[in-house]
Amino acid sequence: MDWSSFIFKPFVMDKESLQKVVLEQGLGDQGERIAKMEGIQFSDVHELSLGYKDILKIDHLWEFTSLTKLELNSNLIKKIEGLDRLTNLTWLDLSFNKIEKIVGLETLKNLELLNLSNNKISVIENMDTLEKLTIFSIADNLLENSNLMHLKVLSLRRFKNLFSLNISGNPLSKDEDCKYLIAANFPKLKYLNCRYLDEKTVSINCDELSDPEPLTDKINVCIDEIQQLRESLLMLEFELISQMEVSIYDCLFCRDLENEYNEKVRNVAVATLEKVAKGNVEEDMPEDVRMLFMDKDNVMDVLATCHNNHVLAISDRETHLITRLNDWKDGLIKARNRMGISDINSYVDYLMEQLNELQ
Repeated sequence: MDWSSFIFKPFVMDKESLQKVVLEQGLGDQGERIAKMEGIQFSDVHELSLGYKDILKIDHLWEFTSLTKLELNSNLIKKIEGLDRLTNLTWLDLSFNKIEKIVGLETLKNLELLNLSNNKISVIENMDTLEKLTIFSIADNLLENSNLMHLKVLSLRRFKNLFSLNISGNPLSKDEDCKYLIAANFPKLKYLNCRYLDEKTVSINCDELSDPEPLTDKINVCIDEIQQLRESLLMLEFELISQMEVSIYDCLFCRDLENEYNEKVRNVAVATLEKVAKGNVEEDMPEDVRMLFMDKDNVMDVLATCHNNHVLAISDRETHLITRLNDWKDGLIKARNRMGISDINSYVDYLMEQLNELQ
């Protein structure tokens, strides 16, 4: 048996492979002949199907500027990228991939259908510009059942044309309250989790949620959680700065090394002095060295003088280094602390803005 046919071969999105796909998709015999003679103009292609091809990365789509429908379902894509220039896109299918985060859709302002089902997405985000969205599926992902996630889903209310929403298969969808909240707060929504929302269902849910307290309570809980998050992040920032201040001087250990060195040299000198005094010196010891070690006081004075000179030199160097380190440390910590606090406050402000849109 030829096992080579079973070897995994991902589809690489380059110009040659995309030309082949375009030729295979509906040009017909006459269109194929013209394309082969005149060349394929990617800018004239309106629909492109790239499903079930084991694609790892979205690439080489920048010339498809007239594309309105793009199918990239059932591949191995981990990141949404390379779609910035497809501004005419109205249909995008990225289902059954390995996507973990919603990014790279900011320029697709004409998008009407977006399918992100069967991925690994845990947060609904970065979709503010998709105001024309009418059908959105994010089924079978990792949307958690939490107050904050409820509000993230409810933030989709800004899409005035949204009439079909599918969040089934997520931990979030198991919460009946979330379904009721969606039914009550999306007046134009006709389909939720592939089921038709009739007027009776919507009216029942609206009656059940006519009291605004459930939503207000959730918002208040989220506000408390955001404040606690801010305090926790600021505390972590303070601890980080404190650790930087303590650890920044760990490299200044030359004085200890000098003390250890002096102690070892002193022990060698004392041992040598004793050997010379007892006449037990090695035969290969030079005569001038032997004569030097005949005077114990002189040897010990020389050792003390050398040690003191080394300590003074190290002290001067340490003073210089500490001055420079202090200047560098102050600048680094202030900039890092300022940046960290600014990022924390910006993130908290963003979360509060999301909450305010729901009130």
